[in-house]
Amino acid sequence: MATAQHSNTQALAELNQRSAALGQWDVGIFRPGIHEWKYTTKSTKQPKTGKGFRCILVSVLDPSQYVSAHVQMRSDNATPLEEAEAKFKAGLKFRISKVALDHSTKQEFLHTPLKQKIDLAKTKVVPQMQEKDGKTLQPSPSMCIKDCKLLQQSQRFDVTAIVDSLSEVRPVSDTREVVTVTLIDDSGDDGKPAQLTFAFFMDLPRSREDAVTMNILQQSQENDDKAVCSFFALQGRKTDKGYSFEADSKRDFFVLEAVDDRAKHLKEVAEDLQAIPQ
Repeated sequence: MATAQHSNTQALAELNQRSAALGQWDVGIFRPGIHEWKYTTKSTKQPKTGKGFRCILVSVLDPSQYVSAHVQMRSDNATPLEEAEAKFKAGLKFRISKVALDHSTKQEFLHTPLKQKIDLAKTKVVPQMQEKDGKTLQPSPSMCIKDCKLLQQSQRFDVTAIVDSLSEVRPVSDTREVVTVTLIDDSGDDGKPAQLTFAFFMDLPRSREDAVTMNILQQSQENDDKAVCSFFALQGRKTDKGYSFEADSKRDFFVLEAVDDRAKHLKEVAEDLQAIPQ
């Protein structure tokens, strides 16, 4: 239910090309930061470094509704990115309106449920009153494993599930390694658990992000009390041999312990699910 404070705002799921200029939405900032990447210019074929500020905007009304947002660097001026990083800190809440949608990213690369991207530099953004407890809004993926298995085209997506098993880490090359992760949840047919297996690729030496992810995965295996995790930007990929799932932090993948009602439910049924042969 919308509180009085949010009564004149819309559900984030209603954000589209038509409503963007007219509506207003209350959102929390999640996972903000400046990202760097290497690329080669088409005209001069010279290597360059690209930069951008990125974050996820999570609906204050419903954390299962969230969308990607960014500020791009124009020419080589990083000042707007630094200003965005100083302004859009994790957990702060804003009301957005006159929303500028950026259509430069293909939908298959957007993992959020809203297949849109917001240009914060061109959007009206007004700070909101912050609650005293200052709790950060965490996105709650609403897809279950059964939904993921229905994907036909290449697509990034998010899912909340239990880590059922983890393989040994295997070398791919001198600079890459991989681990196979199997997830389960309660969306299978006839009361059976649904299962999804993906390959998680890491560069060597491991980045801080990959070390954190591996720690979460290993802890979830070692503890009897199974952690329920949300997996963001998993990659479903159409291949010659069918459909496969993989993950790579260089392609936005990250993992968090899930904290929503679905996570509580999966925690309650985890033991039963793991006792059923798949």
